[in-house]
Order: sequence, then C-alpha cells, then structure tokens
Amino acid sequence: TSHAQVWFDNPRSLRLRYSLVKQYGLAGVGLWHLDALDYFSTDPLVQKQTREMWETLEDTLLLQAPARS
Repeated sequence: TSHAQVWFDNPRSLRLRYSLVKQYGLAGVGLWHLDALDYFSTDPLVQKQTREMWETLEDTLLLQAPARS
C-alpha cells in the first residue's frame, strides 16, 4: 500500500485559518516550506499565486508594528 499527501491552499483557505488566529488571540501562524514557492518564475499564474499568498497573510493579520506611545 502506498500513501500520498496533498496540500492545497488558496487565499480563501488561508484567510479562514488566519482569521482563527485573530479570533482566539493566538501569537501568530507557522508557515511551512515557503521556499517551495517559485519567486523567480516568469509564469504569470505562478507570480499571481505567490503574490496572493503574501497579500492574504498581510491583509488578514494586519502585519503592522504596534504604535509607540
């Protein structure tokens, strides 16, 4: 018997996961194997998917430094 493992994420699935972090006041998220993304590809689809992944993280978790008083 052989086994296979498949991972799939898109902006919607990431947004749902990141929203749970905020909802439960968790310290953050862990990202696995970011170097699997092809940052040097000239393929427009690959570029779009990479950009969407980072934008979803930023938009959902509002990655901003806390204001200083």
